[in-house]
Amino acid sequence: MGLEANVAAGRTHIYWNSVPEARVYDLIEGELGKLSVQGGRLLLGSVRVLASGTTETSSLQEENGAQPAAGAAFFYLLQYRDGLSQSGWGTESGPWPAEPSSCDVGCPGDPSFAVSPTRYIRR
Repeated sequence: MGLEANVAAGRTHIYWNSVPEARVYDLIEGELGKLSVQGGRLLLGSVRVLASGTTETSSLQEENGAQPAAGAAFFYLLQYRDGLSQSGWGTESGPWPAEPSSCDVGCPGDPSFAVSPTRYIRR
């Protein structure tokens, strides 16, 4: 995954490699300082869903005014869905499964996320 900021245009371009078995991708943003480990899980805190169910391999985000505080940072994570399951947030080599505590519009791939699996959110 890569990130290119265009400060003059107020946009951020986030891009990733395609995965042959992927049908759709989901992209989230969270605050690094909100990460915690509990019960064998990496809790990501509350996250913003930047894209859900997109077939694209990039996302152009408009600046929303949110900036991390001095000394803080945002993280971006991607998962893919193949129609039967989802890859999960982060890498397979991580020691714990990563899970958002909550998502601003419902968490992609969650059965309670009652929106079409091809929903694409642009901000």
